[in-house]
Amino acid sequence: MATSALPLEKMLIDQVALCSLRLSIVELKHATITSASVGISQTDYWDRTWSAAQRRYMRAIETLARVRRLLRPNAVQVNIGAQQVNVANVAKKDAE
Repeated sequence: MATSALPLEKMLIDQVALCSLRLSIVELKHATITSASVGISQTDYWDRTWSAAQRRYMRAIETLARVRRLLRPNAVQVNIGAQQVNVANVAKKDAE
């Protein structure tokens, strides 16, 4: 399915990719450091670094999902008197 992303979406997609790469690098360093005999201070440093990288990655994913949800017209709700009418927009899937 070919879709064209808006500039904001493209920026957020790049951010997710960079955070994923950074997390992978930190996980590799974390595994290397914690498997060796190192002090508690170094282990603690890499644990905090890994946690921070994971938080940034998850936050980037959540931001992209939130922006995509806000940009997509979901449904329109119309209230007329005592009646409530919900109209849902169903997007057509592009053929591959």
